[in-house]
Amino acid sequence: MKRFLLFALTALLTLTFTSCESDPDEYIAYSLEGTWQGRMYTDDGEPVVTTIQFIGDPYNACYGTTGTGRWLDEYYDGTYFYSRIEWKVTYEDIEIYLLDNSYDERRNILYIDRSSYRLSDRYFSGIIEYLGGRREFSLVKIAPPDWDRYHYYGYSKKAE
Repeated sequence: MKRFLLFALTALLTLTFTSCESDPDEYIAYSLEGTWQGRMYTDDGEPVVTTIQFIGDPYNACYGTTGTGRWLDEYYDGTYFYSRIEWKVTYEDIEIYLLDNSYDERRNILYIDRSSYRLSDRYFSGIIEYLGGRREFSLVKIAPPDWDRYHYYGYSKKAE
């Protein structure tokens, strides 16, 4: 009986002193969820109004670190680019996949290195990289826009 109590006490103390450290990827993904809007600047310095919606995927095996969403670039000449996205956070790096960009296949994978962005519950800024270029961005969390106004994924409206 004495051995059993000693064993039970040891097991209980082991469980008591085990720490539960939170995963930074889950925190980043949780902070990303929502709709962000602000300015990005193209390689040639042209400002673009960008809206990104991040929706978390609670059914994925890596809970909280992946998801889907939408990407919208509105250019000052009246044109826009609109695409569905998939995203993930791995070792604090953020990857975004444009699913409907048939215009330029090189730019379908967007990468944000952990050392090149700042993220809080309201502000998201940094540098986003893709094959062939990079963009600086500064976004704030907003209420979602009227997504129904943009009819087709992968569609770029011509200036009228």
